[in-house]
Amino acid sequence: MNLMKSRVANEQVSVEVDAAHGPDLGAIMAELRVQYEGIARKNKEESETWYLNKLEAVQSEVKGNTEALRSAQSELSERRRFLQALEVELDSLRKQVQYCTDRQEVGTVLH
Repeated sequence: MNLMKSRVANEQVSVEVDAAHGPDLGAIMAELRVQYEGIARKNKEESETWYLNKLEAVQSEVKGNTEALRSAQSELSERRRFLQALEVELDSLRKQVQYCTDRQEVGTVLH
C-alpha cells in the first residue's frame, strides 16, 4: 500500500478538458470601447456644432439689438434737440406776447 502511495505521489497527472471555448471577453470589451468612443466623439462634434450655431445666432441678435439701440439713442438725441429748440422758441414767443401786452397796457394808460 505504501508502495502504491509513493507511486501515485510521484506520478504527474495531466487533465485536458475538451469544452467549447467561450466568447473572447477581451475582444468584446475592445469592440464596445471602440463603439463607445465613436459615439462619444460624434456626440462631442454634434454638441460643438450646436454650441457654435447657437453662439452665432446670439451674437447676431446682440449685433442687431446694439444697432437698434444706437439708432434709438440717436433718434432720442435728435428729438431732445428739437424739443429744446421748440422750448427756446416758445420762451421767445411768450416774451413777445408779454412785451405786446405790456405796450398795450401802457398805451391804454396814456390815452
